[in-house]
Amino acid sequence: MDVTTLAMIYLGTWRPSALAAAGRLEVRDPAAPAAADTLFGVGQAAWSGSHF
Repeated sequence: MDVTTLAMIYLGTWRPSALAAAGRLEVRDPAAPAAADTLFGVGQAAWSGSHF
């Protein structure tokens, strides 16, 4: 995966399973996207109100 995809997962913008379905992640184990969804799951996506 590239840095953009990693940031989307890390900051909670997209679920890993959705990125895998879109072809942004190479999946070798079919159970991995669901496990990653649980591992990186957040209740709310990160947000910053400052404009920098």
